[in-house]
Amino acid sequence: MSSYNFCEERNAIVDSKTCVTTGKSVIDVLMAEGLLTPMTDKAFALSRDEKVARIQELMAEFLDVMGYDRTDPELIDTPRRIAKMYVDELLTAHDPAKFPKCTSFETKGKDASFADEMVIERDIFGAALCSHHFLPYDFICDVGYVANERMLGISKLVRIVQQLSSTASSQETLGKAIARAIQLVAGVEDVIVQIEGSHACQRIRGAKSRARTATLAGTGRFGERNSDLRKEFLAAIGSERREIL
Repeated sequence: MSSYNFCEERNAIVDSKTCVTTGKSVIDVLMAEGLLTPMTDKAFALSRDEKVARIQELMAEFLDVMGYDRTDPELIDTPRRIAKMYVDELLTAHDPAKFPKCTSFETKGKDASFADEMVIERDIFGAALCSHHFLPYDFICDVGYVANERMLGISKLVRIVQQLSSTASSQETLGKAIARAIQLVAGVEDVIVQIEGSHACQRIRGAKSRARTATLAGTGRFGERNSDLRKEFLAAIGSERREIL
């Protein structure tokens, strides 16, 4: 099998000397392809502290509108806590500085046998915000890719999942974004991402159901619905029910 040829695209996102993928380049590609929630110029117009201050003001106003007494000891610091949570933790996927440093290494010597073999990372826990209601969903993610001349450290797969889930996104789009990012970072064609999520917007409102949502995103041979590679991945991760919460 020949390796995935990114040509100009891959040259643009990977430092040829260090083989480190730049976060900004990956984010730019995901944004251009509609795999990250669109942002306006306001995204980086304010500093971190300015964002926290403004959101704190708005959250205080929200509590006032709802009639809550903000002098209550349990609510005094709530606007500030919420503002810091969103700015520093829950909505950081678009920040290039937060994207993990993803150095790849050659599959040579004792690792040469991994070339053209499947690498799977199972049971990656993540959480994101639903873009419809801005309520969280927790999920278990399984990632697989077929290595070529280079491989990623397995922790990088976890970090990519966790970083890209720090946004407001549908589960379907998130899976596609993770798969595309791994394509870009690892320089491979065949990537698959399965996500099984439990959505608060379904548990605490509306249907009030504990049903779980499963999505599958595949590229290359994994994107072929009846391919042997896709079947091999699904068999490897199994079908047993796993706890999310």
